[in-house]
Amino acid sequence: MASIELDWADEDANPDLETSGRRAAAHYGLTMEVITEKGPGGWPVYRFTGQRLNIVHLVCDYAPDAGEAEELLATIKDGE
Repeated sequence: MASIELDWADEDANPDLETSGRRAAAHYGLTMEVITEKGPGGWPVYRFTGQRLNIVHLVCDYAPDAGEAEELLATIKDGE
């Protein structure tokens, strides 16, 4: 198992950010837990856990560009 913590910045969240995060987790076969409702960037921080490849797919779809995706992928923690 692997995990990643993301500031969940989804301006199109419907109906709310937590639901948006849980839908994304389910779509990629991951679990999600709330770390904090308001992280350093002002967005909630969620931990996504599951198979590393599924996390990679989530991050690549979530990140606004390849540079940010690369930075986020470097924060995946294995073995948790």
